[in-house]
Amino acid sequence: MIMERTTCLRYRRRGSMYVAILGASVTVMIIGMSALMTIRVERRATQGSTDFNSARLYAQSAVDLAYFMMNDDPKWKTTQTNGNWISMQPIGKGFLSVDVVDPVNNNLQNNLLNTIVITGTGKQGDATYKMSVTLSALKGGWVIVPGSWQRIVN
Repeated sequence: MIMERTTCLRYRRRGSMYVAILGASVTVMIIGMSALMTIRVERRATQGSTDFNSARLYAQSAVDLAYFMMNDDPKWKTTQTNGNWISMQPIGKGFLSVDVVDPVNNNLQNNLLNTIVITGTGKQGDATYKMSVTLSALKGGWVIVPGSWQRIVN
């Protein structure tokens, strides 16, 4: 009877070690999966931040492009129309759009001294950024109205 008892205890110990090792393995696997999920979430957040910053720079580029077009063509008020000048132009990994409007009467041609508003839109991935600036005429040129830079929130 003593032999049977010793043999029986030995087999129980072997089974308990198997369960302990299996439990430790599952614990290590859960920790590893948690680390992978954390890295995945951080990567998505970083990608969203990168897209947002790129969209902001594309919007700034759109405003700069409109300003360049105005300075390049002295008769732009008579050759361009009120509204969209550039729509979804590819740039880098995203797109930009430009809108130029006369906020006084929505007509660029009727008064050459009315202020204008340039709105630039940048888009990359899921991020979209819009900014605008107001310009006023000053002795044959256009100057930015101080404090007129705005981020447009949809």
